[in-house]
This record gives sequence, structure tokens and C-alpha cells, in this order.
Amino acid sequence: MALKTIHNVMNNINRHTKLLLFILFSFVGTIVFGQSNYKYIIAKEGDGIYRILERNHLDPIKYKKKFIALNEKKMGKNEQVYAGVKYKLPLVETTKSSKPTLVKSTAKSRPPLAIKKYKIFGSKYDTVHIRNNQLKGCVFYLVSGHGGPDPGAIETIENKMITEDEYAYDVTLRLGRELIRNGARVYIITRDPKDGIRDDKFLKNNSNELCYPNKKIPLNQRKRLRQRANAVNTLYKKNKNYKYQRLLVLHVDAHLITTRIDLFFYYFKRSRTGKNMAYNMREIIRQKYDQYQPHRGYNGKVVSRDLHMLSMTDPPTVFIELGNIKNSRDQKRLLQPGNRQLLAEWMVEGVIYDYKKQKK
Repeated sequence: MALKTIHNVMNNINRHTKLLLFILFSFVGTIVFGQSNYKYIIAKEGDGIYRILERNHLDPIKYKKKFIALNEKKMGKNEQVYAGVKYKLPLVETTKSSKPTLVKSTAKSRPPLAIKKYKIFGSKYDTVHIRNNQLKGCVFYLVSGHGGPDPGAIETIENKMITEDEYAYDVTLRLGRELIRNGARVYIITRDPKDGIRDDKFLKNNSNELCYPNKKIPLNQRKRLRQRANAVNTLYKKNKNYKYQRLLVLHVDAHLITTRIDLFFYYFKRSRTGKNMAYNMREIIRQKYDQYQPHRGYNGKVVSRDLHMLSMTDPPTVFIELGNIKNSRDQKRLLQPGNRQLLAEWMVEGVIYDYKKQKK
């Protein structure tokens, strides 16, 4: 009896052991299978974490930390991603199953309405896919601050000089390209025949900039501003059949190092249309900050000013300050190409919002 009992106990132990091993291997197999479901993407020029996640239909607020945890060894300072590098996208939990799955978009990609070439955007970005006609019939004049013999505000970072005119110009080009992608007609007033859109952290300063169409920019500030205003006004009259014409002027401010500045907007005090557009653009920027940085807050203001490019230009105008070139936090907004791209995209959303409100 004793031997039979021992034999039965051993059989029970073996059965339990096999069951435990089966469960264990099944669990391990599930983990390995889950890992194999990771999707990999290769970062493009100008990408940042937010842009990558949005493009792959993942909420940046929810998945930013997961993305960093998965890819921190492949990232640079300030959470920088590198073009051409393969990155792993995070997985998400579903309510129906414990297995992790990727969020998939149900939207089908549509072919572009048209494909056009614009040399001014540089060799990497000269091909522009027109994706919709939301701004068809709209005309925009874009002026980036300073340029030519005047670099504007200057700061030194990591023993390298950064200047207002180069960063304002890069954002201006990105803004113009996004406007065109939405069907608009765009004139770049301050223009550089050599420097297109650049994906560098440090943008080398030069004095190549010209005034539309290809006029040398004078050193004297009054002459410089008068030249730009005249170029805009001439084009404005030429395009008189277009009802929605707007001038956007982009600058980078300079304050004390400790002063952090959100995007803020100026308008001419006697321009109700300019004022409305400034507030509409500010509203979209506020919404974006609430969405992507909900605990940060947004303090960008709208203020009336009597600046030359506001008072002496014919189209309704919004003058935009992108940040404080001396503040370390604002510098991230300017130095990271992905952030410069986001600024452009958000401003275009503000423009579309303004246009749609006017049409109602």
C-alpha cells in the first residue's frame, strides 16, 4: 500500500509539474509573440517624438514616455530623434484582451491633388504634395524678421552663435510650405536663394537674404522696412481679386535669460480683421498646448502695436513672436527642427480656423 501511495503521489506531482510548465511556456510564448508585434518606423527629416506618434495615430500625451523608454539609447539630448534611424513604436492595452496591440487608423491615405516643385524650400523639401483645397483662393505674404546685413537678436549656445533671422526664416519657409499644401498661394518676401528648409539644430548665419523678387536688402532699418512693405503692397494690389489676403510677419524676441515667452501676437490697432485673426491663431495655439502639455499652461498674448509692418502694409497683418532667443526653454522651441515644424503646422491650423470663421 505504501509503495502504491507513493507512486500515485509522484504521478500527481508530475501532472502538476507538466501543467505548471505548460502554463509557464504558454505565458512566455505570449510575451515573445507580443514583442514581435512591435512596429518599427524610420524617422524622417524634421521629425520629433510628437510628429512620429501623431503620424502613426498614437496620442503623443499618452505614449511619449513609452516611446522614450523603448528608444532612449537611440535618442540624443533633449529627446531628439535622428533622421534615418529605426525606432520602435509603443504598444497599447485593449479592454477586450490582455494582449498588447497597435492602434490602427481606419482612415485611408489619399493621393495628393497635385505635386509641385518650389526651389526656395531647398532640395530636401522642394517637392510639395497639395493635399487639399482648404485655403484655395487665399493669398499669404510671409515676412521673416531682419535678414541680409541685419541678423537680428543674437545668442551663443555651446560656443555657437544663433541669430534671429535664420530661425525666423526656417519657420517661415515651413509655414509657407504647409500653407501651399492646403491649397494657398504664398509669397515669401524675405528670401534666401541658397538656404532652404534646414533640419539642423544650429543654423549657420549668412547675409544672403534678399527682398522679393530679388532685391538687395539695405542696411538702414527704415529703408529695409519700407522695401518690404512696398513689396507686399505691390503684390496685394496685383492680387486684388482675391478676397482673403493676409500678411504674416515672424520674429524671435530677445529678453532676459530668465524670461520665458509663449508665442504671442501683434495686430494694428485700426485693423479689426487683423485683430480677429491674431485671436483666432492664438486660440488654436492654446488648444494645442492644452492637448499636448495640459499641465504647462499657455500665456501667449494678443496686443495692438503701431509697428511699421503693421501700420504701413495694406493686407490685414499678424505679427508673431516665436520666443525668447536667450531663454533655455524657448531655445528648444527654436533649435529642434521638429519643433519648428510643429510651430508651422499649428499656425496653419490657426489660419484655417480664421478663414473658416470668416466664411460663415
